Amino acid sequence: MKFFTMCMRVVSTIVFVLSEILEFITGLTTRKNKFFSALGFFTLAYTAGVINPGPAMSYDYPLYATFYNAGSNYFEKGYSDFALFALQHGLSYEEFRYIFSIIAIVILYWGVARFTNNMALFISLYGCTVFFYDAVQIRNLMMISLVILGSSFLIDLSIKNIAISTALILFSAQFHTSGYFFLLIILVRILPKKIIKRSLYVVICVTILLTVIVSFTGTEVLTTLLTKPLNLIIGGRASLGDKLVGQYNYGSPVPKLITIIISTTCALIVQNIYFTSSGSNEEFKKQQILFSAMITAVLGLPLLLLAIDYSRIQRNAVLFILIGISLFFEQDKVEFKKNKISIVMWSVFVFALNVWAQIYIWGFQFQEIIPYLIKVK
Repeated sequence: MKFFTMCMRVVSTIVFVLSEILEFITGLTTRKNKFFSALGFFTLAYTAGVINPGPAMSYDYPLYATFYNAGSNYFEKGYSDFALFALQHGLSYEEFRYIFSIIAIVILYWGVARFTNNMALFISLYGCTVFFYDAVQIRNLMMISLVILGSSFLIDLSIKNIAISTALILFSAQFHTSGYFFLLIILVRILPKKIIKRSLYVVICVTILLTVIVSFTGTEVLTTLLTKPLNLIIGGRASLGDKLVGQYNYGSPVPKLITIIISTTCALIVQNIYFTSSGSNEEFKKQQILFSAMITAVLGLPLLLLAIDYSRIQRNAVLFILIGISLFFEQDKVEFKKNKISIVMWSVFVFALNVWAQIYIWGFQFQEIIPYLIKVK
């Protein structure tokens, strides 16, 4: 039995690594690869669902398992109801986790497919970076999948699409409360094009101003502004106010704070380059949404003064960067030829910077997780 288990782990590791390599090559050499990329998404779903709960999972995995087996509603209502339904129908935590991961990845596939045909490149970049966080923190995986799907309905603005987008993002917050913050994407998207194109420096200045104000007034003002409206609509867990004042109000180390600010600002600049360099109207609308997501990430920087945990907003925004990169490499237009090399170099730099930033912030804890996820241990 041990030999069989070891063989399965070896096979799983080989499949994951080969899938990542093949998806990356496919993403760079072909423009439309939705069918082939579906295999890559299935590999990610399997990797997240059939996790090896080794010592590195000493917090998140057993915490989820404990609350699941107890039938607790500690987490957000959407996740708690889903888990309780599965428990009442006789599913073990491992079975529930596998089904939950597949559903989340299918939603992510649907959302990304509405932005780009070059999904293979997205899978390869996502699979070797922030996926390792989402594979453990499955509530966050479901939340950001729904946010991306909801954002995709903003490509063509209409009252119906705005309503669908709002509903999906609100629903995402029923799996992780940070989903509420991404409602800002809708507000930014509906702004006139002229304002959007000039918003880069305005957003940076507003963020700096907010950070300075919070630095002088203290975090109490920020927690009050956040908790009063959100506590009216959030249920399931203890009040958000208690979380912000207690659990999520211990501040952030200055080096980590600076790292996130620099990496997120650089990502915003690159996304702005994609946005302003868009060739077709369809591409322009898609990049505008991705740019709106990065503006949201930058506006969330003052929250880091409360706790480094809020860096998950910037971490989730990395997925929008990856979609932007995939969409950029899907294009083959004359307009890009003169500056394509510089854009590619900027893209590689920002991608590497954001990956390094997350590794630096979470350090050894993050690095420990990877071998257990890809079944090396």
